[in-house]
Amino acid sequence: MTEKSTDIYGSISISPEQPGKSATPQKPGKRKKEAPKKPLKTPRKRQPDQPSRPSKRQIRERPESRGGRKLFTWFAILAVFFGLYSAAGYLLVPYLVQNKLPDFLAEKTGAYFTFGRISFNPYNFKLVVRDISAETVVDSQLQDRFLTIDDLRINLDFLSLLRGELTSSELRLERAKLQITRNQDKSYNISFLLDNQNLRRRSEIMDFAELPFLFSFNNISIDESRIIIDDALSGKQHVIKDIELALPVISNFPYETDSYIHPRFSAVINGSPVSLAGEALIGSAAQPDRQTQLSVDLNDIEVPLYFDYLPLALPLDISKGTANGVLHLTFSPQEKQGSRFKIRFNLEATDLGLESRDQKMSLSMPAARLEGTLEPFTRVLDFKSILLREPTMVTDQVEDASINATLASLAPLAVRPAPDAKLHKVIPPISIKLLIADGGSFSIKDTRKKNTLQSWKNIQLSIKNFTNDRFFPTEEESSFRLSGEHGSTAAYFTWQGNFDDQNHPSGNLQLSNSPASTIAPFLGRSVEDVGGTADLRGLLSLETVGSEEKRFDYSLQSSTLTIKDLVLKEQGNVWLRTPVMRCEPVSRLQGITDLGNIYLQNSAVNLKRDKLPYLFLVFSARPTQHVLHGVDFSGSVSIAGNGKSKPTINIKDVIFQANKLEKQETQKENFVFSGMIGRSSELKAKGSLHIAPIQINSGLSASNLSPAQLFSWFSESKTLLDSRAQISVTGSFLYPQQEFRGELVAENVAIGPGKAPSFSAGTIHFSDFTWSRSRQSLSSKKLLVDKPSFTWLRPDNEKNPVVLASTFLRTHLLPRSKKDGADPDLALAKFSVAIDQLGLSNGQINYRDERTKPTLKLSLNGISGDIMNLQYPVARDKGTMSLTGSIEGYPFKIEGETKLMQSPPSAEIDFAATSLPLKLFGPLVKGRVKNIDTNKAMVDVTHRVVFDEQSPSRETQLKIRNIVPEKPGTTMATAFALMSGSGGVTIELKEERLPSRAIIDEALNKFSRTMIKASINPLLLADSKFVDLVEKDFVSFQPGTDQFTGDGLEYLNRYGELLSTYPLVNLKITGVADPEGDVAILREQLEKAEQIRVDVENQKRALEWQKKQELERMRLEIWAEEEDSIDEVDIPVANDSFVPVAPQPVKVTNEVLNELARQRQQAVADYLIETLSIAPERLIQAETEGGGIVSGGDSPKAVISLTDGYSKTEESEDQDKEKPST
Repeated sequence: MTEKSTDIYGSISISPEQPGKSATPQKPGKRKKEAPKKPLKTPRKRQPDQPSRPSKRQIRERPESRGGRKLFTWFAILAVFFGLYSAAGYLLVPYLVQNKLPDFLAEKTGAYFTFGRISFNPYNFKLVVRDISAETVVDSQLQDRFLTIDDLRINLDFLSLLRGELTSSELRLERAKLQITRNQDKSYNISFLLDNQNLRRRSEIMDFAELPFLFSFNNISIDESRIIIDDALSGKQHVIKDIELALPVISNFPYETDSYIHPRFSAVINGSPVSLAGEALIGSAAQPDRQTQLSVDLNDIEVPLYFDYLPLALPLDISKGTANGVLHLTFSPQEKQGSRFKIRFNLEATDLGLESRDQKMSLSMPAARLEGTLEPFTRVLDFKSILLREPTMVTDQVEDASINATLASLAPLAVRPAPDAKLHKVIPPISIKLLIADGGSFSIKDTRKKNTLQSWKNIQLSIKNFTNDRFFPTEEESSFRLSGEHGSTAAYFTWQGNFDDQNHPSGNLQLSNSPASTIAPFLGRSVEDVGGTADLRGLLSLETVGSEEKRFDYSLQSSTLTIKDLVLKEQGNVWLRTPVMRCEPVSRLQGITDLGNIYLQNSAVNLKRDKLPYLFLVFSARPTQHVLHGVDFSGSVSIAGNGKSKPTINIKDVIFQANKLEKQETQKENFVFSGMIGRSSELKAKGSLHIAPIQINSGLSASNLSPAQLFSWFSESKTLLDSRAQISVTGSFLYPQQEFRGELVAENVAIGPGKAPSFSAGTIHFSDFTWSRSRQSLSSKKLLVDKPSFTWLRPDNEKNPVVLASTFLRTHLLPRSKKDGADPDLALAKFSVAIDQLGLSNGQINYRDERTKPTLKLSLNGISGDIMNLQYPVARDKGTMSLTGSIEGYPFKIEGETKLMQSPPSAEIDFAATSLPLKLFGPLVKGRVKNIDTNKAMVDVTHRVVFDEQSPSRETQLKIRNIVPEKPGTTMATAFALMSGSGGVTIELKEERLPSRAIIDEALNKFSRTMIKASINPLLLADSKFVDLVEKDFVSFQPGTDQFTGDGLEYLNRYGELLSTYPLVNLKITGVADPEGDVAILREQLEKAEQIRVDVENQKRALEWQKKQELERMRLEIWAEEEDSIDEVDIPVANDSFVPVAPQPVKVTNEVLNELARQRQQAVADYLIETLSIAPERLIQAETEGGGIVSGGDSPKAVISLTDGYSKTEESEDQDKEKPST
C-alpha cells in the first residue's frame, strides 16, 4: 500500500481539466477512460494480479460462431453469470455489510457499527444504508453511542473497491447526529478512530488521514444533521443543528473525479444561524482555474471561545481577545494536494492575551493585526503580516527556578519538529512575511515574592521572511532586528541579524551600560557579589539543545567585554577592584564560556589565604564550561590572614602576566610574577601555570621575608611564626603539591621575646631543601646553623636533657598537630623529616641547672660540630653526633649517637672535659666541701649516658686534681694531701637509670661524704694497703723507756712508707707517757736510782767522814806538837760516828713523765730521719706542756697523726679550731 497522508481533516484531490475541453458534468461514479494521473504525493503501484482495462487496440476480432449450440452455450453461461452476479450483489453485499463489516470496523477503528436496512445495486454500485449507529468499544464491551445516521447513500467505485480502497463519486447523509465529548485532558471520545488500536492515548485533534484504510468521498452532502459537543473542560455544551453541508471531497489518498458540487454550509451554531456561500467554477478534471470561494465577516468574535477548536494544535492558549475581520474560504482543485482548500484571513484583534499551557508565560497587547492564509488540511499557516502594538510579555518565575519547560513547549512554534517526531503532526508549518512589534516590554516576575526580577521596555522587534519549517525554506533571506532598554538601569541593546537553516537567530549584538552581574554572573556566587557597568560587542546566536534540563542555549563569538568600575565580592568582602576590565576575544560556544585574554590594570586584589574566591573555582573546577587564555594584571595584592599567626601580606607593584592558559597540556614558562613586600622584600616567580586544574611549576625567589610571611603558609606553630629573621629563598615551587625545592637562608634569627630571645642565630641555611605538603615531607642535605645561641634551662626533676633538644627540633620542623591531647606521633604519622647533616658553628649556650641549689650557671661557647641523620617518624639508624666547644673557656667534646626526632628521643652520649677549674662550681662546692681552694683545684670529667626508656644508664667519672686547701693544717688539708698524693680524687657514678639530680650535685655529695670519712680518720682516704694504719696511729715503746717495741718499730716503718707514698702528707709526733703503765717502772728505776744515789752519797759521805776523822787526828797531832802541855780539858773529845744517809722516798712526777714522752717523740723522729730518710721538715714534734701524760695503762707510745704539707710552718694548736684526729 502507499504511504498514508498526514492531512488532519483529509485531502482534496482534483485533477485539472485538459485544455480545450469543456467542463461537462458526468454522471456520478463514472470515471474517464484514460490512465489515472500520478498522485501528488506517493503513487500507488498496481498489483501484478490486478486486472487492467484493455485498450481498444488490444481487442481482437473474434471469429463468428460456427454453430448455434456454441452460441447457446455462451448465452447460458452468460445468463448464469449475470444471475450469480445479481444474487451476489443484491443479497451477498447487504449480508456482508450487515454481518461482517461491523466486526471489521470494530477491529480497525475501535467502534462498533450496526446497520438497519441495506440495499445494494451491483450494476450502478449504489449502496443505501438506513438506521446506522456507532458505539465505542472498550474491553470488548459496548459503551456510549456517539453517531446515528438515518439514511446513507453512496455511489461506490468498483475498481477502487477491487484495490481495497473505499471510494465514492457521491456520498449523501441525511439526519446524522454526532455526539462529541471533549474530556478534561482535551482528548475526545472518538479519538480511537485515529489509530488501529482500540484504546490508544487520546489526541487533541481528529486526523482522518490516520484512519487504518484508504478512502475518498467525493461530492459529499449532509442534510438535516446536528453535532452536539460536550466540553467537560469548559463546562459548556455547543449545539450545531440544521446542518446543511456540501463538500467537494474528503480523502486520505489521491483520487480524482470529473465534477464537484458547489461548496456550501449552513447551520445554527449555539442558536446563531451561520451561512457560508460562495461561487464555484465546476468543470472537467482537466479544466484549469477551477475555484470555489466563500466569504464570511467576523464581528466581535470572542477568540478564546473558538481557539481550542481550530484545526491546529498550538502549545499556547488565548486567554482573552476580540477579533474582527474577514475570512475567505477558497477551494482550488488545480492546486497541489492539501492546498486546495484555503482560508484567507484579515483580522484585527483587540485586548488580546496569550499564555503558555503551564501559565508561566503570557503575552498581552491592546491591538494586533494579522493577515495571512490557513490551509486546514495541510495545516499550513502563512502570515503575510503581523503587527503588534505595545506587546507585553510576562514570565512568572520563582527566583533561581527555571522556565526551560515553558520555553520548550513554545519552541516548536519557531522550529517545527522533524517528520519523525510526534509533534510534527501537531505543530503546523508557519511562515511570516513580516512581523513588527512596537513599544513592547518584557519582564520576569516572582509571583510568590511579588517582585520583578527583570524588566525591559521600549522593545522594538521586526522579523522578515520567517518560516518554522526548515524543509520548506523561504526564497528570501530571513532577518530580524531587536532592541530595547532595561527597565531599572541605563542598559540598552541592539541585536540584528538573520535566521540560519535551523531557524536559530544570529547577529551582531551591542549591549551597553548593563550591570556586570547580568552580563557575567559567573564572576560571583550571586548578583550581589558583582558590581560594575559592562559593555558587550559581538556576534550572538540563540539555539536549541536536546537536553531535558536545558532546552535553549546561546553562543557568542568575536566579542569584546568591557566592565568599568568592576567590584567583585566574596561573602560580602571586596576581593577585586579595578577601574576597567577588558576581555577579548570573548566567546561562548556549546556552553563553554571563553573570556579570551583578561586585562586588569591598576587593580587591587584582596584575598584570604585559607579560601580562594569563587571565580578561581569557576575556571579550575569547571574547565569544560569556562576557558581563559591569558591574564595581564598590574596593581597590588593583599593576602589576609587570621591575625598574628597568619598576618596580612601586602604585595605592591605587582606585575602578573600569563598566556596559553586554555591549553590542556602543561606549558613551559607561560607566566611571570613580580612584586614587593614592604620596602625591601622582593618576590619573583616564573614558570608554568595551568588553571584547569590549577597547577604551578615555577622558579621562585624571595628576599627579606619575615618568618610569619613565609612560614604561615606551611605551619601553624606559634613559636615559629612569632620568630624574627630575614629569610631568602631560591628554588622551584609546585602547586597543588605545595612543594618547594631549593635553598632557604634565614639571617639574624631570634625566637622568643624581643629583649631576651630563647634562641638566636646569625644564619640558618637549609641546603638542597625540600618541603612538600602533598607528600608531607621535609628534607635537607645540610642544615647549617651559624652562631646559634640559646638558654638551656634544666628544671628540677628533669631526667632526660635530650628531650629539650628533641622538643626544639620537633617544634620547628614538624607541623602542628590539630588534635589537642592526642598522640602527636599518631597524628603526624604520615609526615616525614630527613636532614642528612645538622651543622653547628660558633654556638653559645647559657646553661641553667635548677636541679642544683644554688642554680648552676655556665656558659658554653664556640660550639661546633655535626649531628647526622635526623629522621622522622622512623629512624632506622641512629645519627652520629660530634660537637666541640668550651665551658667558660675550657674545652669539652661530645660524641655519640642519637634519635632526636622520635618521641621519646634516645641517645648514647660521651662527654669529656679536662682541666675544668673547680671554681666553675664554686657556690656548689662551698656548700658541701670546706677548706678547698677552688681556684687551684681542677676537674677532669668523662660522662657516658644512655637516654633510652628501655635500658637507660649513666656512667660518670670526675677526677679532682690539684686539690689545695684554703687553710693548711686542718683535717681537710690532710685529706686533700692524701688525695693529691694519689693524683687527685676520682669520683665514679654509675647507675642503670637516669637520675633526676645533676651530676655535679651527686659528685659533690659523694665528695662531701668522703670528706666526712676524712674527718673521722684521714687514713681512710689512703690507699687500701695502708688500711692497717687506720687503727694504729701510734708507735709503742717499752714501758717506762723510749725503746720501741717490735710492733711499734714495724708500724713506724709503715708510716715511713706512707710518707714516701704521699709526699704532701706530714707526720705529727707526740710522745706520750702513762702514769699507770710507766710509773711503776719509773718508780723502780727511781728507787734504784735513789739507792744508787744513796749508796753513792753514803760512800761519799763515808769518805768525807773518814777524811774528816783523819784531818782531825792530824790537827790534833799538830796541835799537840805545838803546845807542850795540853790541858786535857781544852782538848775536844772526838766522839762523832759515821751515820749513813738513808734513801729518800721516790716519787714519779709529771716532769718525769713528760721527759719520757719527749724522749719517745725524739726517738720516733730520729728513727724516721736517720733510718728511713724522711725529710726533717715533714716531721712535726708536738710541744707538750703537760700534755704528754695520758692515763690508761697502755700509753708507752708516741702518737702519730697525719697532717698536710701544704705549709712548712705549723700553726699552733690553739689557733687550730679543729681537734686533730686520733
